[in-house]
Amino acid sequence: GVRRPFVAALTRAGRLDPSWSGDGLLSHGVPGATSAELDAIARHGDGRIVVAGRATVNGVERAFVARYTPQGNLDTSFSADGMRTVLVRRTVNGTTVTASNVRANDVAVDNPRGRIILAGSATYPGLPSAGDQIALTVSLRMSDGAVDTTWAGGVRHVNLATGDDVANAIAVQ
Repeated sequence: GVRRPFVAALTRAGRLDPSWSGDGLLSHGVPGATSAELDAIARHGDGRIVVAGRATVNGVERAFVARYTPQGNLDTSFSADGMRTVLVRRTVNGTTVTASNVRANDVAVDNPRGRIILAGSATYPGLPSAGDQIALTVSLRMSDGAVDTTWAGGVRHVNLATGDDVANAIAVQ
C-alpha cells in the first residue's frame, strides 16, 4: 500500500540496462514517508540523474528530490542519503506559515551554477481559499541538496490570481 519512487534505465534499443543498478530498475523507500511519487527527471552533465516529485511525511505532502550516480545508486554526496524532502514557508496576512502541500512537477539541472531547480506548487493556510495553490520554484545546491539562498532566497512564489497557480515545467537557459 505504500508508493515508492521507481526508476528504470533503458538502452537505446529499449531494453533494461543492466549496467545501471545491476538490472536497470531501482525502487527505494523515502525515510519517514508513507508515500512517494516521481513526476520529473533530469540529467547532470556528469551522468548523475535527478528525479523530483512528492512524498507524504507525517500527513503533509512535501516536494521530493533524489539523485542517483551514473551506476544507478542513491548519491550519498547529495543530502547524505541521496534524497531530500522540501517544505516551504511564506508570510500570509502578516504571519509566517508552512505550506500544507508542496509538489515538484518538474526539475532542471543548472550545471554551470551548481544547482537543481524545481518547479511546482504549494498550498498555504490563510489564503483567500484554503485550497488555493501558488506556483513555486525552489533552488537546491547540487553539492549537498540544501536550499540555495543565493537564488531568489532559494524559493520563489508566483501568485498570478485567485485560484490555483501551478508551475508544470522549467528550463535553464
